[in-house]
Amino acid sequence: MVKDFSKKIVLATLLTFSSGVALAENAPAKPAVTQASNKTLETAKKLVNIMQLNGSYEETINKLTDGLIRRFPQLASVKGKILNFYKKYIGWDVIKDDVAKIYAKHFNEKELNDMIKFYESPTGQKTLKQLPSIMMEARELGMKRVSAHMKELEEIIKEGMQKKK
Repeated sequence: MVKDFSKKIVLATLLTFSSGVALAENAPAKPAVTQASNKTLETAKKLVNIMQLNGSYEETINKLTDGLIRRFPQLASVKGKILNFYKKYIGWDVIKDDVAKIYAKHFNEKELNDMIKFYESPTGQKTLKQLPSIMMEARELGMKRVSAHMKELEEIIKEGMQKKK
């Protein structure tokens, strides 16, 4: 019973975090990028700071945790531990430099400066405030649709696991 419950929690967490991966995998291929210059990396760090990703990222972790607890109410007693786990391994302070490197890898300095200009505008600021809620609603929509057909997914997973034996 506990083992099945743990599997469901892990599956729910993976599905929640993997929704962004699926979107990235379907994105158009980018040309290979070499290591960014120091100036480009500094511009990327400025962008990440202006985008206030630390706040939206932490908000996203909180909303993901709340969503997990809505799905599995028995986890409410360990909510703090779940949040600490996420913050320890994927918290903003742990990944912020890597996020800046990702931006520097995919955008040149001019493009980063264009984004800085946008995100400093009122529309850019509104976008930043609304994006976490929009992404969470999209994830929840995906989870609802998957949950409605979880038996089918479980059968597919079960079939795949049996073939590996």
